[in-house]
Amino acid sequence: MADPNLKAVTVEMPRWLVEELDRICEVTRQSRSSLIVGAMLEVSGRLGGHRPHYEPKPPKPELVPRKLTANQLLQFEAFWKACPAKQSKGRARDSWLKAVGNGVSPDFLRERMVAYAEHLKATDKEAYAKHPATWLNQQCWDDQYDTTSKVDYDADGAKARTKDLIDSYRSYAKMVEVEKMSDSVDNMPPKETTP
Repeated sequence: MADPNLKAVTVEMPRWLVEELDRICEVTRQSRSSLIVGAMLEVSGRLGGHRPHYEPKPPKPELVPRKLTANQLLQFEAFWKACPAKQSKGRARDSWLKAVGNGVSPDFLRERMVAYAEHLKATDKEAYAKHPATWLNQQCWDDQYDTTSKVDYDADGAKARTKDLIDSYRSYAKMVEVEKMSDSVDNMPPKETTP
């Protein structure tokens, strides 16, 4: 609820000033009363009166990458090798260190990344793999992955059966099309020749 004294102050203000205050309120998402009180306190502070206690937040320190021990470096490289999408290795390393620092086992992370890669391959969604840093930051190691194949794969990992079926269908369609064309040509009445 607005202060009645404050309303009296705003009513006596020129219209252009009230409109300017409203515009500032929209931009800063502050109420008109908090803007006026802040301005009054700032003016009184300049005149030697009481100044509000306001400390701006200090800027965030730059993130200093932590050094990996030799063992951690080997474990991270094993994790990285299992990643289906190999982008932003530095960010992935920082996220991996954060996860390991929070108590998640490096071997568990690698095993779950392998399961994620198998899930993508089985569901034929390898093109939609998350970046490793995203996967780690979203704690996707807790997700359940279905690794049963939805597509028949041959020994090389290609979609052999599906491709063969599509090829055989296409060749059949061409054959039927050719037969229809030849039937229509055979059933055409002979052309009359004029002497």
